Amino acid sequence: MQSVFLSLIGKKFTFDITPKGGTSKIPFIKLWPWTTMLILNSIAIYFGITKISNNQYAVGVNMFWCIYHMFIISHVYYLNSLKTNYKRYSI
Repeated sequence: MQSVFLSLIGKKFTFDITPKGGTSKIPFIKLWPWTTMLILNSIAIYFGITKISNNQYAVGVNMFWCIYHMFIISHVYYLNSLKTNYKRYSI
């Protein structure tokens, strides 16, 4: 916020650059919050399938969001499994 404000008023400022380098993989045990959310979303989808006849629209919307969240959360595991050798492109 401070850098945005200073740049808007035209004042020069310095900023730190984060160190560059490879990242390390996170151990699976430390991914427990994402694993828990995947399990809870799976349970919610199961109950949604069993209760879909009660209110199809509301249950369908909730199931859509559960599937969407599972898709987003699953990327944590995918990105954690990637190798750290990235090509750097200059613009």
